Amino acid sequence: MKKARYDEFQISNRHRIGFQSFILAMILIGLNGYIKAGYGIWASPLLEAFIMVWIPGLYFAVMSISKNAYFSKNDYPIALVFLLGLAATMGVFSTVPFIFSEEYPLIENGQLSDRIMGLLIAIISVGMGVAMIVRRVLNRRVDGIGE
Repeated sequence: MKKARYDEFQISNRHRIGFQSFILAMILIGLNGYIKAGYGIWASPLLEAFIMVWIPGLYFAVMSISKNAYFSKNDYPIALVFLLGLAATMGVFSTVPFIFSEEYPLIENGQLSDRIMGLLIAIISVGMGVAMIVRRVLNRRVDGIGE
């Protein structure tokens, strides 16, 4: 694997977006504590941690891709887009049967069920995949205009 080379603008954007992701994580942790104190347990500890880690992670990935600070120039692995699509498909197919089933609800006793994780993985994968495809199309247009 070759070492990625980022310019100063990309590094600056990554640092700024990373700080924003950190602030978002702190807000989510505070919000989680507030909800737990006022409402009670809203999800299992594993699902809570998953949500509080992946929301800032998705924000960082999508914003970095959209600000052109995620990959170095002309480094868009199509295999990664394919794997994200595969993860999204598996997430949807693992969750859809539970959405329409009354036997296995997604909300049980006022708490989110762990069965919703497949849907969350699908949302994350689709978000990152779409951002990567859009960024690649925009870069090709800019490179086409510049030549």
